[in-house]
Amino acid sequence: MKNWLLITCIQFLIGSSLDAFSQHQSQAYLLTSVFDSTANSFTYIHPAKNHINVKLPKLESKYYSLSRSIKLPDFNTEIAVLIGRTTSNVDYIIIDANFNQDLSDDQVVYFPDTLKSPTKGNYKRFTTDLKIAGKTLPIQFDYSIIKPVQLNIDHGDPLENKIHFMVRPYQYRYTQLKVDTASYKLVLFSKNIFDFSKTSSYLLVVPDRIDIKTIKSTYKADNKYVKGDIILVGNSKFLFEKISPAGDSIYLESMNLKSDVYGSKVGFLAADFSGSDVMSNAPVLSQKLKGKYILLDFWGTWCAPCLKILPDLKKLHTTLDKQKITMIGVCYDKNIGIVENFLKKREIDWTQLFDSQTNSIYAIQFSVSSYPTFIVIDPSGKIVFKDEGLTGFQRLSEQIEMIITKN
Repeated sequence: MKNWLLITCIQFLIGSSLDAFSQHQSQAYLLTSVFDSTANSFTYIHPAKNHINVKLPKLESKYYSLSRSIKLPDFNTEIAVLIGRTTSNVDYIIIDANFNQDLSDDQVVYFPDTLKSPTKGNYKRFTTDLKIAGKTLPIQFDYSIIKPVQLNIDHGDPLENKIHFMVRPYQYRYTQLKVDTASYKLVLFSKNIFDFSKTSSYLLVVPDRIDIKTIKSTYKADNKYVKGDIILVGNSKFLFEKISPAGDSIYLESMNLKSDVYGSKVGFLAADFSGSDVMSNAPVLSQKLKGKYILLDFWGTWCAPCLKILPDLKKLHTTLDKQKITMIGVCYDKNIGIVENFLKKREIDWTQLFDSQTNSIYAIQFSVSSYPTFIVIDPSGKIVFKDEGLTGFQRLSEQIEMIITKN
């Protein structure tokens, strides 16, 4: 009887665990690739100096450049690329598409119509496919044996100085997601070709009406999500779990709407912060400001855009209803003495927190990497606005106007 009870309890516990696990499984969302206009420069690699063991094809060449600039971190490999010109003045490129460090068994792509004018910025462009993990991914190359004058940079190697080679990956990848009655695009960017690490890639959530190709140039997003972040899509929360190694899928896990989530992005609750005012040394406690809007201005005495908008920032401060909105500057600088002198000289009279460049607290807490950055926290403690730069200040002014009008 005891054994039966023990087995039943074990089965119940295992079953409960499996049920709990199944409720939190992530879902894969396939991504559609869109051509990106961003070009990534290839760097010449000297085989002997860099100890690269790649089998080369038997081509009689005037000169050639071996590159290994296509890195695939998730696959722990790099793609060898050979570019050059034959003795009969025909340009060519060979890509190690099967990743076997042997270029003699790969297709040679020739360019018989070599462009010889270095003054007009001419180049050739072609698209090819790379097979990664059984998937075919498109990639586009720009290639010019003679560098345009504006790109005539000394790389310290006479061969590299002759060859200009760029790669344009399909870095825009997106999926569409419908939440409640609204549709959104989840757009994945990678700064480096086929690099989907946390430092290189991020996800944007934009309204479905936004044209993918214009996002980088015209759409100012205040949220950049990396793997491990909780993202907000409308009123729904998802854990951004991972990206497939080939970059053709993202994995999201739906989360409980009722759970409070703290973070540094719009829609999240801001964690409490505290400090002392630079000039008066009076304590600054965000907890005591609950019930009011908090406007955080991240700036630095070294930051040219910050100094440019200072007169407008002063004007904005004078228009604020201090009963509704508290404005706090967060100065990211070398030492507090520099900040004190600057505040006195420029007659800046609102609360200022010092954030040391060598031991940052506030910039890390609010994930600030560009200056100026503006953050607005509402009376409930939720971040309702985050933007940066001169255009960000314009949008901040509009946001403050909305708050004043509403309240």
